[in-house]
Amino acid sequence: MSKVINIIGYKGEGKTYYVREVLLRHFENVLIYDLYNEYPEYRAVESDDEIIRYRKRRVLPHKVDFRKLISILSNDSFKHNLVILEDSDVYFDGYVHNQDIRNMMVATRHTNNTIVMLWHTIDDFLRPKVVFKNSDYVILFKTSELDERSVLKKISNRPQLI
Repeated sequence: MSKVINIIGYKGEGKTYYVREVLLRHFENVLIYDLYNEYPEYRAVESDDEIIRYRKRRVLPHKVDFRKLISILSNDSFKHNLVILEDSDVYFDGYVHNQDIRNMMVATRHTNNTIVMLWHTIDDFLRPKVVFKNSDYVILFKTSELDERSVLKKISNRPQLI
């Protein structure tokens, strides 16, 4: 399965729980960009080359730069992984290299990687337009956007996502 999945929900609504209970059980090779150390049971990698060497691992942002991670995920030699990008709004905010992000997302078709990005609000998810345009699925938990109609209006031009 090579998909780009976005999980959107406010803090404490169950995004990480969903990842743990539903997604992680189905993949042998897992890479987690773990901003707040939410997956301590996974091996913390210390360098770029360790990202490819180990099967169940987490990357700590202070050890491997996000730009470097995007480059690795776009590489044809990085295959058959579930990639979890926790708190995507934090490190996608201000990241202006849309072509790099697009390459990472398109590469999933060739590498058989599944990328799961977790967001706190729909607005955060929609901000990097390249993410919205290249996504396969959106899983929506309760967000701070309270009006359901306004939420659906924001993503109405891609109804197949939900």
